[in-house]
Amino acid sequence: AMKNLEVDIPFGRITFRAIDHQSTMGAFVGRTAVKDGKGVMVDWKYADGKDYLPDDDTIRKIRPPE
Repeated sequence: AMKNLEVDIPFGRITFRAIDHQSTMGAFVGRTAVKDGKGVMVDWKYADGKDYLPDDDTIRKIRPPE
């Protein structure tokens, strides 16, 4: 239903992949620390989801045939 749907979000464009309907939305990754008595994230970066998803050939190998 959402094959190749592209959506603009504040961090850029994400896509719902046609092969497995997985979103390429990433996540913020970093360390936690305490600053002024509150938890904060330090040394953070935005990790783009498309850089961590398996490629199409791998998906074809691990998914059962339709």
